[in-house]
Amino acid sequence: MRRSLCLASLTMLAACSPEAAEEPAMVEPSGSAPPSAPDAEVAVPRLSLQGDGVVIGTGAEALLPYGTPKVETERRVNEVLGPQLGAPRDVGTNGECGAGPMQFTRWGPLQLGFLDGKLAGWLLEDGSPIVTTDGISPGITFADLQTERSAEIDATSTLEGEFRYFAPDGGTIGGFLSGEGGSATIQSLYAGTQCFFR
Repeated sequence: MRRSLCLASLTMLAACSPEAAEEPAMVEPSGSAPPSAPDAEVAVPRLSLQGDGVVIGTGAEALLPYGTPKVETERRVNEVLGPQLGAPRDVGTNGECGAGPMQFTRWGPLQLGFLDGKLAGWLLEDGSPIVTTDGISPGITFADLQTERSAEIDATSTLEGEFRYFAPDGGTIGGFLSGEGGSATIQSLYAGTQCFFR
């Protein structure tokens, strides 16, 4: 922020201060301003995900749990992701979801799902700096996830490569793998109500 500074002349400084008369004060040349202190760093809220909702920043109001109204959820998420990923994209409504008609809004790799006008779930795909509150993100190997969390392939799933793990907050987070064996990587993570056709 540019600030206008009024510089006193050397003559006025000498007249006001005996010390100044003995040791002339340094005066900036006309037209230049002294260097200013760097602006204080502005804390940018961080968005992360957990089993029971979306987390923005810290404190009592940080969690946007499932059931948060769609308008409020989109506003708060866009305040964080909008400057980085642009305006949210309305993906539309799917009336054939098992839980009922769902609406979807997307910011880049993050998609939020809404049921009856309220936040119901999230889906995070690879290609984003967004992580879960315990630091897990798409793109890491399944082997790396297993060293950190108790993650298991969902043997009952009809969808290929589906897995689940228990997060430290007590919630369950699922996802899908790309590849097989020890080199399999996490392609996506999800939690809450989804619209997967099984």
